[in-house]
Amino acid sequence: MSLENSPTVRAFDAGQLPALLKAPGEKSHKYTRGVLGVLTGSEDYPGAALMSVRAAVNTGVGMVRFVGTSQLNFLINLSVPEAVCSTGDPLELRVDAWALGSGVSQGSRLEHIRAVLSTETAAVGDAGAVPLAAQLVAGGRILMQQHILTPHAGELADFFTWLLALAPNLFDGAAPERAEIEADPVFWASQAAYLSGATVLLKGGVTHIATSDGKLVLTVESNSPWLATAGSGDTLTGIMGALLAQHQAHHTQPSAPLIYAQLAAAAVTVHGLASDLVHTPGTRGPLPPTEVAQRLPAALAQLLSV
Repeated sequence: MSLENSPTVRAFDAGQLPALLKAPGEKSHKYTRGVLGVLTGSEDYPGAALMSVRAAVNTGVGMVRFVGTSQLNFLINLSVPEAVCSTGDPLELRVDAWALGSGVSQGSRLEHIRAVLSTETAAVGDAGAVPLAAQLVAGGRILMQQHILTPHAGELADFFTWLLALAPNLFDGAAPERAEIEADPVFWASQAAYLSGATVLLKGGVTHIATSDGKLVLTVESNSPWLATAGSGDTLTGIMGALLAQHQAHHTQPSAPLIYAQLAAAAVTVHGLASDLVHTPGTRGPLPPTEVAQRLPAALAQLLSV
């Protein structure tokens, strides 16, 4: 089973950013600003938790609820004291959206991610969440437009490998290799969205974001190849989770598929603008993700003042 017609491809219009970003008003409080649950990082990769949480806080979400082990919570409390940490079942927390998967590779945290993706709560699913999404789809669970998967080409190849191994009737043909996905990102992003029901953001030099029906792909040009570094995806997960939680706090029902693709594109654009602010205008150089995250408040202030 595959998408019958080629999707429409359109560049994301940055002029839509002010409408997608939610500035607080005089009656706002932390709950109206959105509550983001974060389930990222592990004992092996604690940095993913630190970077995603810091990025979410700096993007201006009303509250970040981090669910971790005692060790991870200790690190978060020291590094990002604005976050509220807890252990236990994430489904017991009231949140508007989730940021999942960055730096999670094994153990009970994967089961917690699987449980979250099995609900209708909006979520950004990065890294370790991507194969779990494929397993759920192979088992008959269709995701929704408010679930945004954010693989790079290698992770999307793993998505199709899992899907075809567990449910070969779902897709016509063989699982693609990474190089095949990089050669035709529009096709593979739209196929993954169509098969899963989720919005799919395929990372790369040009980011491709397929709506959940696979009919439209938005593109966002990268403003700097220096962003191709470990930790950039974790930072993007935090930004996107924050924007998604802010949106969901104002919408009790799922929005149209295009809205979630636009929110994902907005996150990529905000990420790029923050990276521009690391160096003086007109210069380019290394972009450590922690430095980019520190520029997020200034980037958003610039966008919201337009």
